This record gives sequence, structure tokens and C-alpha cells, in this order.
Amino acid sequence: MASASQGTFKSREEFKKAKELEEARKAGTALPEVDEDGNDINPHIPQYISQAPWYLNSKGPSLKHQRNLLEKRRNFDGLEAWYPRGRDAKRKEAPTKWKSGSCTNCGASTHNAKNCFELPRKVGAKWTGKHLRAGDVVKRVNLGWEAKRDRWNGYNPDDYRHVVKRYKQLDSEREKLRLERGGEEEERTDAGAVVTAGGGEGRVVARNLRIREDTAKYLHNLDENSAYYDPKTRSMRADPTPHVDPEDKDYAGDNFERYTGDVVKIAKQQLYAIEAAAAGREVPHMQAEPTRAEATFREFERNKKNLNEQRRKQILEQYGGAQYYEKPKPLIEAEKAAAANGAVQKPIEKFDRNHTTKWGSYTKDGRPGYACCHQTTRNSYCTGESGKEAARKVEENMAKRMKEIDEHEEKRVQDHEEAVKNRKRDKEPPSLDKHVTAEERRVRRKVEQEIRAQVREDKNFEPDDRKRAFNSRFGAGNDGDGYHVSDEAMEAYRIRRHVAEDPMANFLEDKGRNRSNPSSQK
Repeated sequence: MASASQGTFKSREEFKKAKELEEARKAGTALPEVDEDGNDINPHIPQYISQAPWYLNSKGPSLKHQRNLLEKRRNFDGLEAWYPRGRDAKRKEAPTKWKSGSCTNCGASTHNAKNCFELPRKVGAKWTGKHLRAGDVVKRVNLGWEAKRDRWNGYNPDDYRHVVKRYKQLDSEREKLRLERGGEEEERTDAGAVVTAGGGEGRVVARNLRIREDTAKYLHNLDENSAYYDPKTRSMRADPTPHVDPEDKDYAGDNFERYTGDVVKIAKQQLYAIEAAAAGREVPHMQAEPTRAEATFREFERNKKNLNEQRRKQILEQYGGAQYYEKPKPLIEAEKAAAANGAVQKPIEKFDRNHTTKWGSYTKDGRPGYACCHQTTRNSYCTGESGKEAARKVEENMAKRMKEIDEHEEKRVQDHEEAVKNRKRDKEPPSLDKHVTAEERRVRRKVEQEIRAQVREDKNFEPDDRKRAFNSRFGAGNDGDGYHVSDEAMEAYRIRRHVAEDPMANFLEDKGRNRSNPSSQK
């Protein structure tokens, strides 16, 4: 206990009383020991922890020797302290003359040419003395354990003002448009997107880890004031390179995936299901009945379109203005003249990925594709006539290869049938073998010799590889052609091999075993 830090000698009675007092404090029947500051000491603390070292000269029971007194003296910075981003207003102006020890490339005094982030100049600032850069702002931030692990530490809330400002502008424009069209409600979304209930641009669902071969999101634009990258969710919602042409960039932010393809259609369908359920109408569940839910949504869109058309006609009949929806007479006459000459001008339709036809204009083996390049992969780049030619050559090579495979298989079947016929003929009794030629007899004798040689080899085979001679299992054939296996040896192997599917295999084995061991028949 802490009282043992006195280091005084105790008699047997005193030690016994101290032990009883310690047990009473642990049981809760006696008051706990108090340190110098008046704080209670836990009686369950072991003595090797509560007892102070002799060199501290402790005057009474205390636990100060277990506390880190230096931690209270540390002065950590608050949440407002963070590393400066971008240019600092308090930074000194750029120097007008290069100083010794500064960067030879840009002229900054806080780093050297090896650590310079600026592109290497043809002639450095050390020799030209022009376009010298100011030194970097070096600020030391002393953060505590919690501040270092705070994901929002250093976040500037003012960066969100432009988002609020943009949505306010959208709301004001939507209100103006609604008032101009006589109270007709229109659903407008930013960049063609539909915001579902409980969602929005700021909500991000689970994200997958990137493929290691891909470029990291935060490396697309190294500007400090570019799109914000969240390291915890590994997401960058805004476009890091808005100044680049959409056709030339391979990454446009995480929100690009949420506003392209069939995502918009599915979001509209989800919004319709949520609004219908809030209104008390029964609609099919999208996950339980997807086909029925889509059919219901299409019917709703069709009825909505018809209702809007009827409302437009009623407004035109009541207030007039139908003449503004009609085509001008010069345009009608030009179309008639073009139709009379046989040149009917069709509206120009734009396609993505350099295609000239739409998806589904070509079908191959039940798979839709593009008729311009005969590709069956959607959202693939068009390859034009060269792609058609390459696909045609691949098909021809594939057909040629399949033909060769079929011929090879047919030849194998014929050879097998011929071998089966020969095997049956060889198994016939000698008395019935009247039309056997001398060559066939010679081959049959060689096969019998191979069978006897293989039986002899199986009997003399050593299962222990350490006693086997080198390449003994891969020796030369009877014809001495090195490691070549002769036709007679292969035929002998086919005759001797055990066929598991043969129903008479076990019967023949038992019969042969009984013949070899006559004593077993008794």
C-alpha cells in the first residue's frame, strides 16, 4: 500500500494490524487512505504501484509519482490553428534580388532547387534575377492527440457558402419560371439530376476502393484550392479539372457518376414512389416488383404528359396565342420545296463516343450493338469501318480454327474406331484368323513383347525414388528412338490399362486372382 512508502521497520503486531486494515479497506468497512491533496487512494492498487521510490523522499501516501506532470505543461494549439492554405496576406513581398542560399530555380528563400515545386526554368532566377518568388509560409502547429485525428480539423466553413449561394439562385430562377408560366410547376434539377428525398449533392453512399493502377483522385489537380478530397471516405465530389474539355478528361468527380446514365431515370422512379406513398397511394415495390413498378411509372408519365397537353390546350383556347406555336409560312414552304425535290431534311441526331448510329441499331447473336462499328459493348468508342474489318477477320479466323478442330476431332474418332476394330480382330482365336498378313503378325508379336516387358517392369518397380536409377521410368523404346514411345508400346498400354467404367473389370480381376492362386479355390 501507499503507507509502505515510509520504509520504517514494523513489528509483527504492527504488520498484522496494517494487514487487517488493508483487508478492511478493500472490503469497504474502513475508510480509504488519503493522499497529500485530500484525494482517496484506491485500496485495490498493488503495492508496487502505490509505493513511491526512495529517491523521491515522499512524506506520506501519494500517487504523484505515477502522474505525468509534463503533460499539463504542454500548450497545444486550439481548433482555429491550422496550416495556411494558398497565399497568406501577411506574407512578405517577393524579393527583388537573389540571395545566397535561396532556390536557384525560383528564388524563394525557404527551399532549395531540389525541393522546388515550380517547373524547371530554362535559365534559373539565380542568373536572370527576374520573376523571383516569395518564400513559403512555414508555420508550426502543435496539435494534441484528438486534434491530429479530427477529420474536420482545418476545414473552412466559408467554402460552403458558394454551394448555398448556387442553390439559392436555382430556387429563385425556378420561382421566376413558375410565375412566368402561370403557376405551372416544373421539376428542375441541377445538371440533369433529380434530388430524392433525404438525398442531395452532399450525401454520398458507400464507395469502393480504387484500382491501384488508376490515378488517385487527389492527383488530378495539385492546386490547393481545387476540389476537396475527403480522405476518410476517399471521395472527391466536385470536378477537380473543370477547365478541361469533358472529352479529354477521364475523371470528372464522384457526382458525375450519379448524374449520368440510367441513374436519373431510377432516381425519378424512386421519387415517384416516395411521393405516391406519402400521398397514400399504393404503388409496387421497386425491389420486390421491379417490372410492375416501372410499368406503373411509365403510365404515370404518360398520364402526366396528356394532362399537361390538355391544360396547354385549355389555356390557349381561353387566352389565345396558338399562332405562336405554329411554324412560320416561309419554313413550311421551304420544307414543301425540299420534299418536292426529294431532299427531305431530317433532324441531325447527336451520339456519344464518336458513334454515328444509336445503341440497338445492330444485333448479333441476340446482343444489341452499334451499326456503325458492329460493337456490342455499350458506351464503347466507335472504331468505324476498321473495327468492322477487324471483327470480320476475327470471325473468319475463328471459323477456320473451329473447322480445323472439327476435322481433327473427326480424324481422332475415325482412328479410334479403326483401333477398336483392330483390337477386336486381334482378340479372335487363331483358328478364325485366316486372312492375317505377315505384317500384322509381326505387329502382333511386337505388341505381345511390349505387354510382357511392361508386366516385368511393373513387378520390378521400386516405390522408393531414392533407389531408382536416373531416367529409369523414361527410358527408350524397343526401337531405340531415345524417349519416343512406339505405337506397339502404346497399343500394349491400351490393352493392359484398367477401365473403371467396365462392369466386368472386377470379375476378370477376381478370376485372374483365382487362377494364379489355386489354393484359394479350395
